[in-house]
Amino acid sequence: NIKSHVVALIHAIVNQANKKLYFLLTTIIWGCSVLMFYVFYKAAGVSFQWSDAINMLIFSSFAVAIPSLTATFGTFEAASVFYLTKILHVDFSSAVTSTIVLHLSMVLAQIIVVLIGYSLGFSYSEPKVFRRKEWQKKLHW
Repeated sequence: NIKSHVVALIHAIVNQANKKLYFLLTTIIWGCSVLMFYVFYKAAGVSFQWSDAINMLIFSSFAVAIPSLTATFGTFEAASVFYLTKILHVDFSSAVTSTIVLHLSMVLAQIIVVLIGYSLGFSYSEPKVFRRKEWQKKLHW
């Protein structure tokens, strides 16, 4: 059941020996996302500051939590266009166009990284800690 999987996942994360590494990697990922927003909209000619990049990341992060189409198409665009038009006063068509291009480039980048990983021999396999019997033993169930 879902509750068991969530509990096992939280248990696995909390008990990881490499917490500092995970924190560092998470920080790098968030930083790259802010950088991507900043560089993309600056290149598109939008009057964009670092604070705008952070705000866009926050807006889009909340938006993707709303159930939507695959790859959050729709909610990401709505949040981004809202911020660009209402806060930065970018015209609607430019906001929509630039947001769609940004989102497609982000999705495409993820696809390319996965394809490169597979071509280098990496493959997904269920981590040992998530195997049903082993996490049941850890949780004493």
